Amino acid sequence: APDGVARMAVLVRAMFQRARVSNGGAGTALPIVSAFSTVLDVPDMPERELAAAIPLLAKNYVPSPLDEVVLAWSPIGPSAETRPPVPFERVLASQEQASGASPSSASAPASVPPSRPGSTLETRTTREVFLTAAPRDLVGRYTALFERLGRRLDTLEVESFPLARSLLRGDRRPVLLVDLGGRTTSFSVVERGYLRLNQAIDIGGETFTAAIAAKLSLS
Repeated sequence: APDGVARMAVLVRAMFQRARVSNGGAGTALPIVSAFSTVLDVPDMPERELAAAIPLLAKNYVPSPLDEVVLAWSPIGPSAETRPPVPFERVLASQEQASGASPSSASAPASVPPSRPGSTLETRTTREVFLTAAPRDLVGRYTALFERLGRRLDTLEVESFPLARSLLRGDRRPVLLVDLGGRTTSFSVVERGYLRLNQAIDIGGETFTAAIAAKLSLS
């Protein structure tokens, strides 16, 4: 809600002031429990075509209507064309620019553009893409927060991506990251530096504390 964003802006601004954070860009992350993730097999294609193809494929996997979510994706493994991950705020901005609509009414592309001459989807090799869908209203609240703070939002991604970058540091072995929080626990599988699985359960430290307190008859 707008009031919630305003209250959060006051708290974050005070935190920045206390930490003496200078003005500039910022990055933040969405909780895993708030996003849906899966791995898609798609034909290897240029980014322009991939951006149009992803929504068409996503509607078969994402459990929510596509006009209620913002899609982000990250190719898994090498490709003929090097592509960085496509973050939420970039998709949101491009959809708003194309439609002239607000974040709540922007929609995904309706069709795949024509293939390059001499190339068809059937003859191209395939590759895997890690797809994430986050509620559009949640992404909108994050972007609205940083607008109130007067800061440029450089990165908005699911928290498993920065977690993997900070902990693994180029480790290419298959790794399971377990993030035990107060109310939820998230599980992320990273292989060869690429995120392959994101799951979360509604069990966390508070659940363990309550179970121990009950067993020991403590408050």
